Amino acid sequence: MSYEKRTCYSQNKCLFAAVGFIIIFKFPTVINVSFGYLIASLLSLVALLIFFHFRIVKIKLAFDKNVWKRFLILSWPLALSGIFSTVYSQIDSVMMGYWGYIVQTGWYNAAYRVLSAALIPGAMIATSFIPILNIAYKESKEKLSKIYKNFMEAMFFLSVPILMGGIALAPKIIGWIYDESYLPASFALQILMATAIATYLLYPLGAILLVFNFQKNAFWITVAGGVINIFLNFLLIPKFDLYGAALATLITYIILLALMFAFVDRCIHIRWLDFKGLINLVGIVLAGVIMYFVLKLPIIYNLHVVFSTLIGGGVYLLGFFIYKGLSSAIFLKLQKYGKQS
Repeated sequence: MSYEKRTCYSQNKCLFAAVGFIIIFKFPTVINVSFGYLIASLLSLVALLIFFHFRIVKIKLAFDKNVWKRFLILSWPLALSGIFSTVYSQIDSVMMGYWGYIVQTGWYNAAYRVLSAALIPGAMIATSFIPILNIAYKESKEKLSKIYKNFMEAMFFLSVPILMGGIALAPKIIGWIYDESYLPASFALQILMATAIATYLLYPLGAILLVFNFQKNAFWITVAGGVINIFLNFLLIPKFDLYGAALATLITYIILLALMFAFVDRCIHIRWLDFKGLINLVGIVLAGVIMYFVLKLPIIYNLHVVFSTLIGGGVYLLGFFIYKGLSSAIFLKLQKYGKQS
């Protein structure tokens, strides 16, 4: 799923979930669920229009050919990226169903829904960064670079505990949200959780491409990802069913991330990692590894999944901030020693 599509999708997920739960518990039929998605989409649209009308600019019904032409030229790559990425993000389920993996398709989608929920915080934060990046772009490249680095670091900071916690607690998460019949989805969830880091990092890369008006290039990268994903599904699903689909998704997002990084580095010439950022990145990874091993301790793992998650998050934050304090103290001492020399 493209950066723009996933951001909008994640913003509406809470509304979809609320309407979905009401329908499932009160009017549980497939047709009613489909109407639930329609109602949730309409409510979301109305809310966005009201917010835009009163907080940004008043909406007026008018037609200006030049305005439409301008915005269509700017927006067609984003629209096609959303359509194309929606197709290839669902094609794995369609292909598994076509080949008769009906039960496996249910397991796979159960795992994928957990991943989608884990991506919501990143999408919300990414939305708040986009206006700041646009303002910084107009002011100076130095300010833009600084905000971009902070954006990247924030995405790393959020995605690493999601990866480590998801891998460590996948069976408990699946068992808690669904039931024991869905436990085969646990390994698929562990594979899919590895896409969390790639997806989170695609948020700032997608945002910086939009700021520099490279949405056409982002579209072609999305197309390349779609072709690769379909090819990998043909190759891996017949051999590994839902685990092949999860692996195809992971490989696709890794390739997308590599293509995005290469394009940004080559055409925009804006770097996100300096020495200070590297030190922080090491701390994030170390804190994530400590979190993983703490979660795997029987005394922690056997707790309710909510308590295990809270403890894991606390260990991650504590580990990182201890590392941050120690590294800052060492860095200051080295600076002081260098000045004395």
